[in-house]
Amino acid sequence: MNGRPKIVVAMMMHETNTFSPVPTPLAAFRPLSGQAAIEEFRDTNTQLGGFLSVAQEMGAEVTVPIAAGAHPSGHVERGAYEDMADAIVGAVRNGCDAAFLADVLPQKGRCALDIPGPMIFMK
Repeated sequence: MNGRPKIVVAMMMHETNTFSPVPTPLAAFRPLSGQAAIEEFRDTNTQLGGFLSVAQEMGAEVTVPIAAGAHPSGHVERGAYEDMADAIVGAVRNGCDAAFLADVLPQKGRCALDIPGPMIFMK
């Protein structure tokens, strides 16, 4: 790691009600990114707020490709899921020393991880 560590911090939060026939579109997530996401979640009692706090303490360069959360509803529309996932994957591919991902949501027709808590990936 040369200089400041580069950290990707992202969130895709949704409680899927599999009994609901109404799909959840991207707009329902009210997605934020970049500085807008940092300002919204800084100093909050959330996983994303905690990640941002740790990154700040480290003096890290932070990238927030997406911070999105929707109210409980039906399966997430495939396009919405792919747009959010692509933003995260793109940020990681652009280079980082670690990625802190808050929440994992299931996508109908895809293998979903059911992990109670955040995922942290480091080089």
